[in-house]
Amino acid sequence: MKVLSGRYAKHLIVLLLLFAAPILVTDLRPRRRDDCRDPAFLFVTSLIEGSKPVGESMPERSEDIVQWSYGELANPELPREPLRFQIVRSYDRQYTSPMQMLGGPFDPELHRLETVATPAGDLRIHVAVDHTTEPSRVAAWTFVYGGRSVENPLIAILASAPRQLVGGYLPLTVLMVDGKASHHRTEPVAAEARRWLVAAWQHVATACR
Repeated sequence: MKVLSGRYAKHLIVLLLLFAAPILVTDLRPRRRDDCRDPAFLFVTSLIEGSKPVGESMPERSEDIVQWSYGELANPELPREPLRFQIVRSYDRQYTSPMQMLGGPFDPELHRLETVATPAGDLRIHVAVDHTTEPSRVAAWTFVYGGRSVENPLIAILASAPRQLVGGYLPLTVLMVDGKASHHRTEPVAAEARRWLVAAWQHVATACR
């Protein structure tokens, strides 16, 4: 059997550490009690313009989930197919990927990152479009960690690790809108999703870090 050279072994160890770091950081740090300044306010998503809440209770599926609110928005392209919004606030690192919330097949041909200036600070919005189905499917989401909108939640969690090893780690909040759109008319749906995300971000920012 060919022995792995020292040079390659070092590179392999570094790669393994990088892969394991997010798991070690989130598992070994103490969990900080959720520090929403007004936890009840966070659940009142009906205050977000255009929202029609369907569920605003804390789910029993996992003790790691602090909140899972969901509901509907009017679809500007397909009125009979309302858009769906979700707000998930959780200590579970699986929500660093939006696929957990989308459900069903989703194979985006387009994925872009936008930065929108708001009174609560810059909002980093991911927009993805899947044209493999008819009608097409549009999804837009943003991650909130430590009181600010972040592009990559894993990087944000790792960056805060030294400080939070003592104070404990915070839950991640994910705001998402997804729904159907005419194949060549996805932008109006993306615009409505963007509008709701901005309003929801300002709603969450008043209540939680």
